[in-house]
Amino acid sequence: MEFGEKLSAARKVKGFSQEELAAKIDVSRQAVSKWENGTAQPETANILKLCEVLEVSPNELFGYEEKFSVSAGPKKQKSGKIFLVIIAAVILFSAFLIWVDETRGTNRYYDKTLPIPITNLDIHVPGEQPDEGFLSVELVATFKTVKSFQTFRFTVSGIDSEGKTFTEDFSATKNGPKYDSCSALIKVPVGGEFDLIITSTEWSRSSSKIIGKIYNITEKGISFESYPDNELY
Repeated sequence: MEFGEKLSAARKVKGFSQEELAAKIDVSRQAVSKWENGTAQPETANILKLCEVLEVSPNELFGYEEKFSVSAGPKKQKSGKIFLVIIAAVILFSAFLIWVDETRGTNRYYDKTLPIPITNLDIHVPGEQPDEGFLSVELVATFKTVKSFQTFRFTVSGIDSEGKTFTEDFSATKNGPKYDSCSALIKVPVGGEFDLIITSTEWSRSSSKIIGKIYNITEKGISFESYPDNELY
């Protein structure tokens, strides 16, 4: 089986829904869905969280064989040591990337804020609209500079046409060889008015920013207004 199938099987063994698993590792349900259907791969930090929550090893998730003999005491210990070495190597590599970034003179990891340098936001409405009462919208945000380990997500938050609160996170996929843009497929209820929020995460630090307002939502399109204090466009 592929990684996505193994992840889905491990989740079902524990009796978790995609929403429950996503909540336990602090990601969106859409992220878990993409991992399981093979359209995206989790980052190293999320792989470790998945292993801990699902009580499986990385070998089990990725389908690598673990061979033990009947008298497998020493070999089991050896496999355990190898796993610890791999974890240590990941931690050291992560620390090295942070050190490299700090030596460039930015000292960004001592800052309390994380800039989200958006230069443009394109909004497209795909032809197919599968969910009745909702409008599916593709967002493509372009940035001045984005690092390979920087991740993003969009959040839609507001009041729908019936006066009920609607809030949902949508994971974003990086595009381009230099990761200079990211895209997300979101859905919003027809009617109502919603803030569009983007969150940028580097390692364990995150920063969110309300970038505009979505309104006049029909089954064919929406209106978007960037807030005046944002450096969009």
